[in-house]
Amino acid sequence: MTRGSSKATALTIGLSALVLVATEFVVIGLAPAMSAQLDMTPSQSGWLVTWFAIGSALAAPFLSAYLSDTSPAKVLGWMMLPNSANLILIVLPNFELAAALRVAQGAALPVYISFASSHLSQVYGAGKGVAKVYIGVTLGVVLAPSCGTFFAERFGWQTPVAGLGLLSVVLLFANLRLHLPPFQAKTASALSLLRRPSFLCQLFLSVCVFSAMFAGYSYLTSLLANAGLEGDQMSIALLVFGAAGLAGNWVGGRTADHALAGAIVVPLLVSGGAMAFGLLATAPILLLTVVLIAWGMAHAAGFVLSQVRVMTAGPDHKSFAASMNIAAANVGIALGTFVGGWMLETGGVASMSATAALFALLCVATVMLLAALPKRFRSPAPEAADRI
Repeated sequence: MTRGSSKATALTIGLSALVLVATEFVVIGLAPAMSAQLDMTPSQSGWLVTWFAIGSALAAPFLSAYLSDTSPAKVLGWMMLPNSANLILIVLPNFELAAALRVAQGAALPVYISFASSHLSQVYGAGKGVAKVYIGVTLGVVLAPSCGTFFAERFGWQTPVAGLGLLSVVLLFANLRLHLPPFQAKTASALSLLRRPSFLCQLFLSVCVFSAMFAGYSYLTSLLANAGLEGDQMSIALLVFGAAGLAGNWVGGRTADHALAGAIVVPLLVSGGAMAFGLLATAPILLLTVVLIAWGMAHAAGFVLSQVRVMTAGPDHKSFAASMNIAAANVGIALGTFVGGWMLETGGVASMSATAALFALLCVATVMLLAALPKRFRSPAPEAADRI
């Protein structure tokens, strides 16, 4: 693959990741407008987020294993199809169709990200390759809710949905035209990874890391308000957090060799940021800015380092390992958001931010457990994995 073609491939993959992730999070900003036309209750609009997570956590790993011997370009292309089907929702708007599409889109996202991460890791190395994918992921997370709300208020919820659907159609064909080498032949089933104690421990660590990350991040606006920010100040703070995330994505790619150490540093930094905003009702704006930048960088770096860490733990089945990590991350996101929200309602922002710290301590304990495992369990050879 030439240098020019590899850049074009990375650009196509990055844009596809942005559109896929934007589709996941755009409903947060569209929910009020969609609820009226689709006759949804508030709880049903929340289920549009939940159905996506269910498809991601339950269906994606097995879909990834099933497609492990398929041409990577075909997999990447056809994983854009559920997003392209957003266009059907414009013609036939109803809740049942929206829910079905969310499950399919949830299943497709981790498969795309895992195959893309595996391919770009072969071209650029694990850290830089995964970071290129997660530039799109970070932009999708940061831009989707706010941009979705902006366009929905002015042109209706159909506009951002149709826009993402049309982009997905274009990117479907762009991915199918990519010239990607097949992955190396596998000597054992990808599911054999699930019989490795070290790999299962790595997945549990991902659950803990993302629980720590999202116990505070899911309620970032509440924490900013607690620190005395409002109106334009809060909007600027969110932009600072997003910009810091792009820098954190770069840092994560450059420090991938220390991904396991990142499983300690990231949750400690993000929980520290949540606690700072939860406990400091009034603080100098400069101090809050420094904390917010450190938090934003750590949050984005956590995505990259977690993906590299789990892919390294399953080197003989990287795409399946990456898909399992995304599934574990979704479990952690759901757990952290639920527990953080429950603590917010019962004990206020201080209790909620302390929850992130407890998850961070669990991360430290899990890393120590990994280090204490006998060497044969920490990094078993691929050919020995089936005997475990």
